[in-house]
Amino acid sequence: MTSSANRTSARGFRADLATSYLLSGMRIATWGLVVAWMNRYGTAGGLALLVAARAWASVAVHSALSAGQVIVPLRVTAEQAKSVQLAAGWTAWQVAVFGSATALGLSLIASGSVGADWIIVMLVCVAQGFRNAGDVGGGLLQRWNKLWLDNLLQIGGEVMWVLLAGVLVINLQSGIPLSPLDMALPMVVAAGLSMAGRWQLSGVSAALMAGKQVTAEVRRGAAELATDIRRRGVPVTVGNMSALLFAPLTTLLIGWLLEKGQGDRALAAYAPLLLIDGGLGLVAAGIGQALFPRLAAAVRGNEAGGDEARYRRLRLSGVIGVTLAVGVLAAGVWLASPFLLPIWLKVVDPATLSALPIVLIHSTVGAGVAVTNTCLIAQNRGRLAAVIGLTSGMISGIGVAIALKMGAGVGSDMPVDLLRSVAWVSLLAVAVRAVASFVASAPRPQSVLTTVQ
Repeated sequence: MTSSANRTSARGFRADLATSYLLSGMRIATWGLVVAWMNRYGTAGGLALLVAARAWASVAVHSALSAGQVIVPLRVTAEQAKSVQLAAGWTAWQVAVFGSATALGLSLIASGSVGADWIIVMLVCVAQGFRNAGDVGGGLLQRWNKLWLDNLLQIGGEVMWVLLAGVLVINLQSGIPLSPLDMALPMVVAAGLSMAGRWQLSGVSAALMAGKQVTAEVRRGAAELATDIRRRGVPVTVGNMSALLFAPLTTLLIGWLLEKGQGDRALAAYAPLLLIDGGLGLVAAGIGQALFPRLAAAVRGNEAGGDEARYRRLRLSGVIGVTLAVGVLAAGVWLASPFLLPIWLKVVDPATLSALPIVLIHSTVGAGVAVTNTCLIAQNRGRLAAVIGLTSGMISGIGVAIALKMGAGVGSDMPVDLLRSVAWVSLLAVAVRAVASFVASAPRPQSVLTTVQ
């Protein structure tokens, strides 16, 4: 009996891991295609705008208050299933409304005036808002051990985005440069369809439609759960927002602290590095995502044979495995870069080549954070994760600002050393975070999540 359960669990983990990797690969490929299309058929300013819009969208992602993540480790009984679905539905609507307001506010802040720029930022942020709302349904699917299904729905959204954008690229008229709007509009449509699918299959849509027909007890339980989701989500969100102090803040600082021509070239040179680092980060996140429901079960101690030994084994094997996986991929990227970068980018900036090995080391050193941060969330220690993330993020932000101020104005071109300095500062900050997160995520058997009454 136990052997059969273990085989089923192993097959489930392989399915979760395989689809998580496939999702990571699709996200890498979609943004890689967008950058390639903008490089070949667009302008440097258009690519810089799209990169900046993505940085602002990284802010909008946190309007979800980490609801999807918080739902997974909730300790609920089978009798509370309907209440959980209804609570998730209420939370999803709040996320959608709040995300839209956040997108509009950020777009106006980013522009400072009404124009084409703010429209692009708003569309990218709205697309992220749809993903946020979809994550609530995704959290339910993961809670019921259907991570693989949630991953497939998100993969479908990525494929839809590429297909819609590809149609616009194919039909591009000769002599007219590709616009960031051609990439942003399909992103919104695809994200909305993916959100609808995740709501439908997780039961969120059905729970919302039947909301007035459920018993008072279910509604009361849903209200308590929704409050608990928001309460738990705040520290997790603050910890997740620390990621803004790394690549997104660096992107904004380059635009703010360097002159216009210098800044555009810097962002164009930095964009491929961001995508490579982000792609390797998605591989790490895939492992962390696949481990998350199992780590949460180990902390709860009442599912899948969860206990301290299981938690310790998952944590250590996860950190080692993700570091080795990202390290091997990083080495492959470095070896293949002389051949693949010219194919991908057509024209490769020397600054990109110079900073690439530092960025690859950065990705490898920081890979384990995807697992250790997940461990802290599973242990209901979001506040500690937030402190570690914010501290390392501040180190990165302040260091990058100093490097840019010292390097700005050295000639009309951006010096190669400037981008290398930015990469070294980021590497130092992520190393601090990696060590601190690993130490902090050590097993604490007494810190089980509080049972929801």
